[in-house]
Amino acid sequence: RLIWQAFDFEMPQSQQVVDVRERLRATLVAGTAAEAALLWEALGGQAKQLRPHAGDRTLARLADELRYRFQLLTYPDDRADWARLREAAESAARQLPQRIGGHLTLARAEE
Repeated sequence: RLIWQAFDFEMPQSQQVVDVRERLRATLVAGTAAEAALLWEALGGQAKQLRPHAGDRTLARLADELRYRFQLLTYPDDRADWARLREAAESAARQLPQRIGGHLTLARAEE
């Protein structure tokens, strides 16, 4: 389905740019105009890099590239969560006995 949109991005008072920045604010945790402007610039930078090579980005890849620079509502930075999970798993593994029934020794490889 085609949706016809007015193209006014190059105009100094572009209503389309205002609308896009409002949508970007809604995607951010803080939702500030300043952060939305930075996200808009980052998206423009992505487009400039891809344009000469007719490149594209899936939403998942774009989210992966932006989630560590911006606090996105739908795609949060989950590195701290994974680190806590890894620490908890390693701690639990260290607490397991290496002998079963006092006789059989379990060999554990470092990972």
